[in-house]
Amino acid sequence: MPKFLSAVALSLLLISPLQAQAGLTLEWQEDTAVNAQLPTPIRLYKGAGRLPNGSPVKAHYSITELASDQVQLTAAMSETGFRKPSELAAANPERVFVCINGGFFTQTGSVSLLIREGEILARNIHALQRSNRTYYPTRGAFGVDKQRQGSIDWVYHLEQTVYRYPRVSANSLSAAPLPQPSKTYPYKGTIWNKEHAVGGGPILIRNGVRVDNLGHELFPKDIVASVAPRTAIGLTDDNRLIMLVVDGRQPEFSVGVSLEQLTDLLLQLGSVDAMNLDGGGSSVMLVRGEVVNRPSDGRERAVKTALMITERAAIK
Repeated sequence: MPKFLSAVALSLLLISPLQAQAGLTLEWQEDTAVNAQLPTPIRLYKGAGRLPNGSPVKAHYSITELASDQVQLTAAMSETGFRKPSELAAANPERVFVCINGGFFTQTGSVSLLIREGEILARNIHALQRSNRTYYPTRGAFGVDKQRQGSIDWVYHLEQTVYRYPRVSANSLSAAPLPQPSKTYPYKGTIWNKEHAVGGGPILIRNGVRVDNLGHELFPKDIVASVAPRTAIGLTDDNRLIMLVVDGRQPEFSVGVSLEQLTDLLLQLGSVDAMNLDGGGSSVMLVRGEVVNRPSDGRERAVKTALMITERAAIK
């Protein structure tokens, strides 16, 4: 995708029906009323369409210039227990423009990485026990550095350091576990220093190409294979961040999408790298404190982490 689109090309991309490889068609429209209240580097769009079987799909996405001097990306985590994304946003010192739910969690806490202001507050899962065997998955993470450059990478924690790898450790539960990641395995690890970051997975798009096997990060089958509400992020080649939420589990309104269809949408929107986040009843998008989608629980779910676009903090 070219770094800069003409106004005509951009308008066609955003409002024309888009045919996905999996047969999914969405029509995107700018939410002009909401955008009038947002800084120019942030734009919000809403989409509607149908799956090949006729089931409805509704979605929202925001797109933000990460390098803008007006806004910044912020990761947040509930330090004790769980909180609704709106509560995490309300507790943020800077004004929050857009907020989505973050990574995965269990009853005991986050199982996805979270970095805030350079401090690691939570880690991606370190090991999995399956059939009396121990697996060491490299899972996805998205973050921004001090230069406000975003990246999505497969990462693994080695003591107090996060390492990134240009390829996934290709684990499979039907095979013997692969070696534990190191500085050199699965391939040329480099230190991953980020100011704000959130873990998730699986990574859906890498260098403009869809990832051909979504099972290597060893997520449960219901995450990988189901049609469900989804939250995801994508990066464009000019360092803009796409935050996408697809509603689901509401047959008369929106049934959700598979990860393959989610990948189709993210490619259509210009993502060269993209990653899935926690979905299901957790999927939510707030704009200026108001929920703009329709969560499947009928309300916000309390979560462990969230990702926000906020006003730029004053230099201390």
